[in-house]
Amino acid sequence: MNPKFAIYLVIVTTLAVTGMWHFMRWVLDVMIGTTFLLDGRSVDVINTAVMYEFIYALIAGIVAGVLFGWYFKTMMKKGTSDIIFPERIMDVSQEYTYSEPPKVIRKLLGLSARKQKNITRFLQAFLVILFIFGVLSRDLHILLRAFLALIITFVPAFMKQRHNLYLDPSLTLWITIAVFLDAIGTFWLYDNIARWDNLTHAVSSSTIAAAGYVIVRTIDIYDSEINIPPRTMFVFIPLFILSVGVMWEILEFITDELALIIGIDAFLAQHGIHDTMGDMLFNLIGAIVVALWGTFYLNNLSYKIAEMFETNK
Repeated sequence: MNPKFAIYLVIVTTLAVTGMWHFMRWVLDVMIGTTFLLDGRSVDVINTAVMYEFIYALIAGIVAGVLFGWYFKTMMKKGTSDIIFPERIMDVSQEYTYSEPPKVIRKLLGLSARKQKNITRFLQAFLVILFIFGVLSRDLHILLRAFLALIITFVPAFMKQRHNLYLDPSLTLWITIAVFLDAIGTFWLYDNIARWDNLTHAVSSSTIAAAGYVIVRTIDIYDSEINIPPRTMFVFIPLFILSVGVMWEILEFITDELALIIGIDAFLAQHGIHDTMGDMLFNLIGAIVVALWGTFYLNNLSYKIAEMFETNK
């Protein structure tokens, strides 16, 4: 790998390890009655302590990344032979070849491409209605969630229009379902269905994991200095999703604290350590699903993006 990628990997791994460390302590406390985290304090106090440890880990990862970057630049300027970036076996200039990926979601659901497109349009229309309802009711939570969800659902169309990059309808539907479940949850479901938050985390994390895989796989294909074996990619996906999960929990925590200071309702709310660790559990489930089958289903898209970059050089 090259220095920049190494720095990013340091930060991702630092966040992922601290997330997994606290998650495993919580699992042991719940399953066999240890007191690594659940030591008699209230769930909110424990959650606050964990959030501060997440923030410290983020700071440590950034500092470590900066130090690694400084070290790499210093050594490369000196012309040391200790740092070697071997050339890829595959010539990046060769013609990209890829085959049609298996239609996993289509086979699973038994839906044709036309039906999947129609479902996507229906969900988008529902998000428009939800956005209008948020405006009329002056509910900032519903309004913002619906608006952001709508923007994300039109990303595939933008990619096709701007970059001639066509996403399979099943992939577009997958993205739309993920943001739709989150947006509709703000209307009533988050407060009245106990597992709705878990469902949205699992589906959303699978989408984020897929995006992470596509980005890293594209870099792997396009950049001759980076070579990531398939087994390493399988490990990277859970690492990536764990690090994103930790970042998300930090964002929720900071949002809650700012809302308390300002005196408004929190836009992103946490509900104690069990809620935080439950989110991370379902994040992992979504990541594992992508790691098991996404590596071949999304590979085609990665090659297309790499080809687009090569063409636009």
